[in-house]
Amino acid sequence: MIAALADQGDGVRHPNLFVLAAQALVEPIGAEAPWTRATAVYALFGDVMKVDGFSRYAVIDDRGDHVKDEIQNLLQQVGSLVYWSDREPWMERVAR
Repeated sequence: MIAALADQGDGVRHPNLFVLAAQALVEPIGAEAPWTRATAVYALFGDVMKVDGFSRYAVIDDRGDHVKDEIQNLLQQVGSLVYWSDREPWMERVAR
């Protein structure tokens, strides 16, 4: 696994998790995620879509406040939305 911190235009460093063995990109999204963060992840996932076999997961942190529907709808267009509360199934796929 490769973890990197990237500034995605909002002045905050966010984790990018590349799981090479599972060919997956995992991006956490919290309720406080600004629109700029969501559009940066959208652009990244859009670029990664061009790579054969690479899965894209937006991990929605549903432990507290609700992530805006607009953000979830945007990210669902370019990747799979998975929820922290239901992490076992998608973590098994990624951590094989």
